[in-house]
Amino acid sequence: MYEEVQNAENGQTPTIRSYDTSIHPNYPTVDLSNYDTLSDLTGELTQANLVQAASVGAYFDVRDRPIAKKLFDHYYRRTGDDYYLDESTVDRWIAEDSNAYGDPKISTCPVVVADNKEATIRRAIAEVDRTQNPVKVILSTDWVVVAGSSNDNVQSIGRYSMASTTVVIARPGEINSHQIELRQQSHICDIYNFHEDSDYGNMAQSAVNTMAQSEQLGLAKPFLVQGESSVHAWSGSR
Repeated sequence: MYEEVQNAENGQTPTIRSYDTSIHPNYPTVDLSNYDTLSDLTGELTQANLVQAASVGAYFDVRDRPIAKKLFDHYYRRTGDDYYLDESTVDRWIAEDSNAYGDPKISTCPVVVADNKEATIRRAIAEVDRTQNPVKVILSTDWVVVAGSSNDNVQSIGRYSMASTTVVIARPGEINSHQIELRQQSHICDIYNFHEDSDYGNMAQSAVNTMAQSEQLGLAKPFLVQGESSVHAWSGSR
């Protein structure tokens, strides 16, 4: 977790900078140890794999999974370049308050956002009560494993990582009367790759196996998916 505390200097209240909420942990490194490792001298594996992969891509089209299809196409372009999700997509996905996995170890984005917001406010109020001067506090979480519930979200990045960053300016006041100014932004990332030992069952597992083999044959290349939400602003008394 990242924490930064700025107290008022020479009577000047700290200000929120446009880049304050852009703080987040380092992105993970893409593992290419399985890329282009499977020999196919006759070309038979490659031909069969491409036919199966085309079926997966067609499924995304027919089922109206636009982001899943865009990531799928990027995977098979084999550039390995980072893929940047647009702000509206991130905003929509981080609003999903349930996940499709039923695993208590997997959180949801609204929980991470709310916890980060409240922790930053509490930290700022504690500091302003201690100093009796305006204070600015930035708290950014570590990457937290989360997931959503919509089909396009789940079939695009499944379980992914999210970090929430909040900046708060608090001013002295009585209990429940501290004036608060707040900005908050969410950051998400995922390594787009596939593993044959996953357990999705039936057709989903078949698609995963096909796309994992595509990487091994050098037909597709893993990459980093990243994106940022819009900045949420709030002010009031706490």
